[in-house]
Amino acid sequence: GATLLHPEGELLSPEDSDLPLLLIDSSWRDLPKVVRGLKGEFRQRRLPDGFQTAYPRKSATFADPATGLASIEALHAACALMGHRDDTLLDGYFWADEYLRLNSTLLPPMA
Repeated sequence: GATLLHPEGELLSPEDSDLPLLLIDSSWRDLPKVVRGLKGEFRQRRLPDGFQTAYPRKSATFADPATGLASIEALHAACALMGHRDDTLLDGYFWADEYLRLNSTLLPPMA
């Protein structure tokens, strides 16, 4: 079993840290197909509303969703909300400072 980060799940909390976290790196339009192909038992959880991406979106083919995070941003937020905030996950992420600034009121403080 694992905790699957999914936009239609219940809110993620520190109690969800008892299972491994599964994050799928996928485009929004491909996500339903990818999730259907998963095998196993998953507890779907989502991030609270209000998180903002710092990643500059631009698609010439599809409309970008109004919400959503880059995968590394979602991983960081999920770990932080489960009680394991680790800003070193963002090392090398060009937009790390902007992501942290945009979401400073939603992210728990460093332990």
